[in-house]
Amino acid sequence: MHRVASAGNTSSSVRPRKEKRLTYVLNDADDTKHCAGINCLAVLKSTGADEHERLFTGSRDGTLKKWELTEDGATCSTTFESHVDWVNDAAIIGGNTLVSCSSDTTVKVWNCLHDGTCVRTLRQHSDYVTCLAAAENNCNIVASGGLGGEVFIWDLETALAPQSKTSDSTEDECANGIHGPGSSLPVTSLRPVNSSNSISLHTTQSQGYIPIAAKGHKESVYALAMNDSGNLLVSGGTEKVVRVWDPRSGTKTMKLRGHTDNIRALLLDSSGRYCLSGSSDSMIRLWDLGQQRCVHSYAVHTDSVWALASTPNFSHVYSGGRDLSLYLTDLATRESVLLCTKEHPILQLALHDDGIWVATTDSSVHRWPAEAQNPQKVFQRGGSFLAGNLSFSRARVSLEGSTPVPVYKEPSFSIPGTSGIVQHEILNNRRHVLTKDTDGIVKLWEITRGVVVENYGQVSFDKKKEELFEMVSIPAWFTVDTRLGNLAVHLDTPQCFSAEMYSADLSINGKPEDDKVNLARETLKGLLAHWLTKRRQRFGSQGSGNAEVHSGRGDISSRNIALSKGEVDGNAENDSMVYPPFEFSVAAPPSIITEGSQGGPWRKKITDLDGTEDEKDFPWWVLDCVLNNRLPPRENTKCSFYLFACEGSTVQISTQGKLSAPRILRIHKVINYVVEKMVLDKPLDTLYLHIPLSDKTYYSLHTLSHWLVRMVEETVRAQHASSPSKPIYLVGDSFGGCLALAVAARNPTIDLVLVLANPATSFGRSQLQPLLPLLESLPNELHFTVPYLLSFVMGEPMKMAMVTVDATLPPTVFLEKLSGNLTSLLPRLSTLSDIIPKDTLLWKLKLLKYAAAYANSRLHAVTAEVLLLASGKDNMLPSIDEAKRLEGSLKNCEVRIFKDNGHTILLEDGVNLLTIVKGTCKYRLSRKHDYVMGFIPPSKSEFKNALDNNRFYRYFTGPAMFSTLEDGKIVRGLSGVPDEGPVILVGYHMLMGLELVPLVEEFLRTKNILVRGIAHPTLFSELVRTDSKEFSYFDTLKIYGATPVSASNLFKLFKAKSHVLLYPGGAREALHRKGEMYKLFWPDQPEFVRMAAKFGATIVPFGVIGEDDIVELVLDYDDIMKIPVLNDYIRRNNELSRFRVRANVTGEVANQELYFPGLLPKIPGRLYYLFGKPIRTEGMEELLKDRQEARELYLQIKSEVENNMAYLMKKRVEDPYRNIFDRTAYRAFSAPIDQVPTFDP
Repeated sequence: MHRVASAGNTSSSVRPRKEKRLTYVLNDADDTKHCAGINCLAVLKSTGADEHERLFTGSRDGTLKKWELTEDGATCSTTFESHVDWVNDAAIIGGNTLVSCSSDTTVKVWNCLHDGTCVRTLRQHSDYVTCLAAAENNCNIVASGGLGGEVFIWDLETALAPQSKTSDSTEDECANGIHGPGSSLPVTSLRPVNSSNSISLHTTQSQGYIPIAAKGHKESVYALAMNDSGNLLVSGGTEKVVRVWDPRSGTKTMKLRGHTDNIRALLLDSSGRYCLSGSSDSMIRLWDLGQQRCVHSYAVHTDSVWALASTPNFSHVYSGGRDLSLYLTDLATRESVLLCTKEHPILQLALHDDGIWVATTDSSVHRWPAEAQNPQKVFQRGGSFLAGNLSFSRARVSLEGSTPVPVYKEPSFSIPGTSGIVQHEILNNRRHVLTKDTDGIVKLWEITRGVVVENYGQVSFDKKKEELFEMVSIPAWFTVDTRLGNLAVHLDTPQCFSAEMYSADLSINGKPEDDKVNLARETLKGLLAHWLTKRRQRFGSQGSGNAEVHSGRGDISSRNIALSKGEVDGNAENDSMVYPPFEFSVAAPPSIITEGSQGGPWRKKITDLDGTEDEKDFPWWVLDCVLNNRLPPRENTKCSFYLFACEGSTVQISTQGKLSAPRILRIHKVINYVVEKMVLDKPLDTLYLHIPLSDKTYYSLHTLSHWLVRMVEETVRAQHASSPSKPIYLVGDSFGGCLALAVAARNPTIDLVLVLANPATSFGRSQLQPLLPLLESLPNELHFTVPYLLSFVMGEPMKMAMVTVDATLPPTVFLEKLSGNLTSLLPRLSTLSDIIPKDTLLWKLKLLKYAAAYANSRLHAVTAEVLLLASGKDNMLPSIDEAKRLEGSLKNCEVRIFKDNGHTILLEDGVNLLTIVKGTCKYRLSRKHDYVMGFIPPSKSEFKNALDNNRFYRYFTGPAMFSTLEDGKIVRGLSGVPDEGPVILVGYHMLMGLELVPLVEEFLRTKNILVRGIAHPTLFSELVRTDSKEFSYFDTLKIYGATPVSASNLFKLFKAKSHVLLYPGGAREALHRKGEMYKLFWPDQPEFVRMAAKFGATIVPFGVIGEDDIVELVLDYDDIMKIPVLNDYIRRNNELSRFRVRANVTGEVANQELYFPGLLPKIPGRLYYLFGKPIRTEGMEELLKDRQEARELYLQIKSEVENNMAYLMKKRVEDPYRNIFDRTAYRAFSAPIDQVPTFDP
């Protein structure tokens, strides 16, 4: 929403000053109704002089409303519009004063009965103000608490006392940052605001008043309560403790522990003896403050408790929260009854006679029967139950399906709200915004007029967005959010003045077609048209739009001197005429939220501006634009561009170099220009790289080597010139490896990736070296012996003959078959003497020797990325030793060893070059590897290999997978998991990731969906490599889409609509210690929830169990770190790692050190997976920008994971095939692995 500066932050650090923003909020609905969730309620009962009863509501739309209650209904009599963010709480003080607090960090005091005047804005908090508490019998005392861990106790009589100084002197002090003796913080606002929200020209401030601070909170405060006399205050929040204070001094008297999660609601009885607390741990607790202990716990709810209300005698409590249920509980007998269920979480409750008002995240308010005077009448209706004293007791009841039946089906009274906007998309014409509200209604807004131009009804938002796409490109000159349930348009200088359009495109009559119109300037003129009219009337003879704007310290003309270089558009002629495309409605006028040179942000309707507002109220750049038609200076009045042929084509463009055009460049002009300049008469060329087969033996070795290097080099350079941003791969084995190294050494500026398979750089240390003098001295008559010399290259004849011989045969049969194979093999070898003459072989060996020497002499110049493949059974070259040498000599070399392969590794079965490149993360589309955009899904052969490699693990663990349908029904299989992405699977990480392979495999096998796992960054470094350097399990994970954990990668995966696998517990969970099985180690960082909402991703929480049936943890981290040498090795490896996860997190979730635990296999049991009910986040982006809401959803996901595991633990005892022997017996006669029966869900 609108930027709000922290009043508590008075840092004097020098930073570039951020100019004030102007926001306007659009609304096409009934202004007498709320359009967002209701956060707070306050009832003002009738008195002898006033027979009216009133209800005050505070909403997430940033307003409060006063409702006159009659038997016929409720009428909105006043809208209190001054807060610029959510209204979080409200309290009535003394019968005629309303106090409210907001996420805009302010507390406001209103005259609620007369004209609705805002008499003061109190600015002491540094973060969201979440809660208030007031004393029933002391009309001067009110306490406020917020997310900054701050609690302040205000004496309203002192805080509202007028300043004894003159208003001018006060303004001077405020403008200079002086706030009275002994105070470094501003306490009150600079302007009282009346019911019509007019801003007065005088300023008042309390005489150095500072509220009492209750210091001691380390974390956020969410709940406050005060007794009737105002001498006792209780607070609660994310610290999970109830703190008790003396509000007269701000001193803490006690701290009560018992809750295990955030405390969201508090109540005190009139005497201050007893306290009720409601928490996100789903528990309600009754505290005896005299005894300083919890005397009762009530397990009534199945989820977070957010709201409490008690009967006047504190005998019964009404409670509501995230589980959508409103309960009544007898505090003495523990008897509870479900009054009603809602469609939305309950945020606050207010008793009113025999009814109770219920506020939820919906924009409507309902009153339900409550029988507050005689609650026993409700229990007589039946359906009650005894509240347990442990939270899981209600969770178990919920799982078993025995949910109580609500007493009331319909509310007795309702105050309807309107639908709030939950989704929006700025169209690329930068004038229209497509929105979708909570009812699914899709509308098209024209933001330069603030009106709905089309109501499409309940249609597909994405399809409508595609239909409205236009081939235009206009700079982004505004931003939008829907946090308040309405469309809020933000203008920031100088960005907002970057967009222009031709008058012809705006259909403005009377202006030349090519006249450019600045969209922000004309929009500002339309917004402030009423203000300009009122201002002319006040200034009389100075009615010109350029009259100076007076303020308490000077005028804006002094600022204009500093802006002498600013741009004044000559076409505007300094007029104030508003063009039709920029005329805002007066029937549903937008509200302005902005901030001037003094005070804080303010909000009011454009029709309520009275002409007295000046530089203290408006940003200077807004006034400079509207009054003087002055825009910020721009560096260029033209834009430059280039024309290039499409990559891969031979299109020629006759014009080279930079082109220029006006700031607004119409695409049809570019098309005409391109048609004139392009030549489209040449076909596409295809280039081939090959070495001619003609005889080259007459070349000297020196000449031939240089010729080959130049030929490859020319091709590489040509490819680089056509696609300079893409890497070029050079794949060479043996001699080709030397050639690739030579080319790379001569072209260090070209982005090359070398894949070298057993390169011949080791020729000088191979068994081929002694062949040279032997061949040179060999007589021509003995040339038939050459094939036998070549057996070193092709493999030993004995091994070749044994290829088709079964080693298990009886000895006599074995020797007979081996002899036959040798007899048939040797004549075939002898024919090689005719194919490869001695001179040819000698020449080729010399070429290898020369190439190896040439490449080795230039290794120091090779800067290219190198992947070296070495064979363990290379009979020609010492490839393993050579790989170790080259890894130390080359600057950027990575080695993979294939111990069972021979010299011609790339030609052997089971070796796929692309698979190797993908597994080593060498495949990339640009200079930097992108794990998301550069990912190639596994091929069918790769998938088949994975199935074959893991078939035994799947056989032994027999995974049984369950999912939850939309209606809550649990079924076997993955049908409950959405097929359409983006989807994020969030769950528990078993020891060493035992659950990972079956999960990924099942999604691929049954749904043809590749799940992209978010993995620890160390997985992608060489630290996880052993000395063997073999192609390993870690490489396979990369082939199957493992991605390093980072916000940018998660962003890209969501954007690509992928199915993502996330383990918030990370390595700490997968490498847990003894006794920590099935414990979640999730940090308090719900950022993935917000990002999921940004893309409308579906969150699927899942639980998995079974590691205790697979392995026994023998040596954990604590055990291993006690072993000398080994502990130093682990510490050293973790210190060398460049990747630190949770570096700023403390506590038990912070330890992310990697090690290999000691495991002892068990007789395998079974793995069980339960995927919970999908959580849709589409349309929740604005809601989850609020940290509190995001954290609540995060905790809900965590709770779902824990509940899923608890469910599986309970149900697996019913599985008749949990044991591997029972499953094996069943498979022997019946179904395959995935069809072995299990428990009935």
